[in-house]
Amino acid sequence: MAKFLRTEDMLVELRDMLEGAKERIVLVSPYLQVGPRIQTLLSACSARGLSIDVVYREKEQRWKGGSKESRNFDWLKLPMLRVKLLTNLHSKCYLSESHAIITSMNLYDYSQTNSVEMGVLLDREVDKELYTAVETEVNRLLSAPAPKGNGGATMATEGLVTPTPPLSMSKETAVGTVLRKFAALFFAPSETAIASGFCIRCGEAIPLDVVKPLCKSDYGKWKAYENRSYQEKFCHRCGSKHATSMNKPLCHDCFNSSK
Repeated sequence: MAKFLRTEDMLVELRDMLEGAKERIVLVSPYLQVGPRIQTLLSACSARGLSIDVVYREKEQRWKGGSKESRNFDWLKLPMLRVKLLTNLHSKCYLSESHAIITSMNLYDYSQTNSVEMGVLLDREVDKELYTAVETEVNRLLSAPAPKGNGGATMATEGLVTPTPPLSMSKETAVGTVLRKFAALFFAPSETAIASGFCIRCGEAIPLDVVKPLCKSDYGKWKAYENRSYQEKFCHRCGSKHATSMNKPLCHDCFNSSK
């Protein structure tokens, strides 16, 4: 069952998560000030070929306190690491393919040593429903579209982001599994199996499948880059013109009506 974490527990559990992860790491924290130990563990994750996503709030960080090493942002240039800015972010969550930590603690040296924090550790096998809800929300943050004004999400620039690497078959399968579970929450089995949908790139009629919402031709083109956040043109369910993506193939109306 879910485990309550005190301040002294959270850094231990985060380190264990980074050391034990086999597929992915997602770090969601408004502020970043990462110490050398966590930087070393993230480098090891990258060397093992893990997908690493970092979502944070401030492009220009506050440098009050902390060691010189913790102010070094070179770790954001690690291979396999992607960075996204979310200007209205307040959540703190750290996730792997097997565990999730929901906490009050920023990934910030000062918070870890000077603040009173608390959180909860979830195990994917034991806390299935809660873990899935957290993973779904984290994936939503990662697939958020570019902002139209303040409060949106955008990819960080100025050398902080390396090109998104192609997904291996195992990771692509893992993404498909998550999306199919997500679809099962909103669609009846008969609808996901036999209903007609539309290619999100060209609008051609195809079977409804949120895991593969592209026609054969456009799927082949997409496979050349495998960017799941690339903006497409049509809703997979109703066929209307709408900004969509492989991660978010439905328009707002279809998504809301399916709840």
